[in-house]
Amino acid sequence: MPEQEISSHQESTNVEHQVDDPAVLRAEFEQNIASIRRMATVLYEEAERTQRLPVDLIFEQESSAEDSSFVYGNQRYQSLVRAVRELKFSNKEEFINGVLESFTPLLYDAVYNSEVRKRIDEVESRHKLEVVELGKLEASIHPSNWEFVLSDSTKITIHDNVLDISWPEESVGPRGLEDVRTAFRKVVDILKQRDDIKAVIGVSWMMSHPITERLGFEKFPDIEVGAQSRASVVSIARVARENKNYERDVSGQDVMLGAMSRQQFINKYGESV
Repeated sequence: MPEQEISSHQESTNVEHQVDDPAVLRAEFEQNIASIRRMATVLYEEAERTQRLPVDLIFEQESSAEDSSFVYGNQRYQSLVRAVRELKFSNKEEFINGVLESFTPLLYDAVYNSEVRKRIDEVESRHKLEVVELGKLEASIHPSNWEFVLSDSTKITIHDNVLDISWPEESVGPRGLEDVRTAFRKVVDILKQRDDIKAVIGVSWMMSHPITERLGFEKFPDIEVGAQSRASVVSIARVARENKNYERDVSGQDVMLGAMSRQQFINKYGESV
């Protein structure tokens, strides 16, 4: 979790690191603190929903453990793991405060320690996704994290490439039909150029909304989406919803996988949207 949260800010702060403006660095440090607080909040809620221990959700990804050990050193990372697993808490706020106290020294180094920043950049480079430009939609191409079968009998395995669309919460996403037309035309163009992409997918709270079925996406509510992925989606959604009036909150239960095979997508959006 530490390098995952910290690295999420690297793309927007690389230039800032070069100038080392104290005010900019302080703002980044505070941003990382706020991000960990949001993530701890959602993980606690996810643990309650799934009847698991929140500390187990923090460290559930083995790749994150490897990356964190590389970034901060194995001894220091293992000390963090022990400190968090030994946290004493009786409610959500005590858990969040305990997590923040444990993570703060690492978050500080992620901003102010040049060697740690270099290692974070190296990890980011190693895990860099193939990002594609879809106008106001965000997307990336990568091997599927799940195996599933679509209604047209297309089987997706963990070795198959998928085009992963995300509806950006914190930027100006597609709000009108013209934006959707533009984005989906670009998806079709990419699919026609890339035979290796077997499906278009999305992991979002919006996949639980009826509109995604009308767009042609199949829902896969029984496929397990990792707790950290759920927490990340919910955290971003809640930031975007601050100071706005919505009828209901977004929770981890809303986050699910939706998908459409490459041929389904081309057939539906190849001629017109």
